[in-house]
Amino acid sequence: LQAAVKRAGRDEAKQLQLADVGPSDLRTARFAFLEGDTKMIAGVPRHMLGQQPNYEFDPLPPPLADNIFSSEGVQLPWRENDGGGGSAALDTPAGREFA
Repeated sequence: LQAAVKRAGRDEAKQLQLADVGPSDLRTARFAFLEGDTKMIAGVPRHMLGQQPNYEFDPLPPPLADNIFSSEGVQLPWRENDGGGGSAALDTPAGREFA
């Protein structure tokens, strides 16, 4: 019986890995981070984890158009870098992806 349970557990784990059961959108991934659900976080695709800005206190914030800012200071990460560094605006796909 113990061997059967171990075997069933391995097969189920393999099926879950193949099924892509992680968060399917940014809102769900953000919720998993805020809740600290490590099982859900493990399923977040790398392209979502690498987007910027991404702070520990505010993980995976929504795009600029969907974001509700509490003050002008929290908008700074969304503004283009005008220091001559040539970085993309963080609300563009190129700017939100971390290379």
